[in-house]
Amino acid sequence: EDFWGAYGPMRKLFVCEEVKFIRGGAIIPRFGHASYKRGMEREFQKFAARIGCPILYSVHGTGIMEVGPMLVGLTDDVWVAGLSCGANREGVEQVLPVLHRSGIKEVHVMELPTILDTFEAGGEFHVDMVISPIDFKKVIVYPDNLPWDTYVWLRDREFEVIEIPQEDQRYCPANLIVLEPGRVIMPKRAVKTIERVRDAGVEVIEFDSDGIMQGGVNGLKCITL
Repeated sequence: EDFWGAYGPMRKLFVCEEVKFIRGGAIIPRFGHASYKRGMEREFQKFAARIGCPILYSVHGTGIMEVGPMLVGLTDDVWVAGLSCGANREGVEQVLPVLHRSGIKEVHVMELPTILDTFEAGGEFHVDMVISPIDFKKVIVYPDNLPWDTYVWLRDREFEVIEIPQEDQRYCPANLIVLEPGRVIMPKRAVKTIERVRDAGVEVIEFDSDGIMQGGVNGLKCITL
């Protein structure tokens, strides 16, 4: 309704995966890297109120937490969070008690690699670009950006880990949409990853995501709420 944000006209408004809806209500983010959209919080609050959804928490103060892309549920009660320019320690610590009260028993926090001024190093600053569930106890990961302790954490919990090849990462295959365990929507250009996911017994619906890639590095999950 209002395109004017804290720093002027807001950008990339088609990327709306920012609120985290959990059991009981919604968590409103505080932007870090996406500060060019600071001002969208009021629109998210209006939306949640309009559909009768309680707002459980709004990240505030010195906390940074882009809750939509920085929290990934691997099962109903086991989730992954991350630290990067999209979330600092204060932001994560604000949100953790809310998650635990909603029934989430364990949240693993991983540190994502640095990007600095360009993407040349190949870093990722959102968790949902690195890891995603595809079925019960099955995940796909981009190993270049997966910390060692996160890999060990997954193995200790007996997750089946499927790797995203380096040449597919440009199409954001981990940034997929889970319709139900064992059924996902993925970008069709991630050909090798789709083949591996299907070999793992998961149904894949292919989607042409070329249009949303024109505005930068954006995945299917990025454009959902």
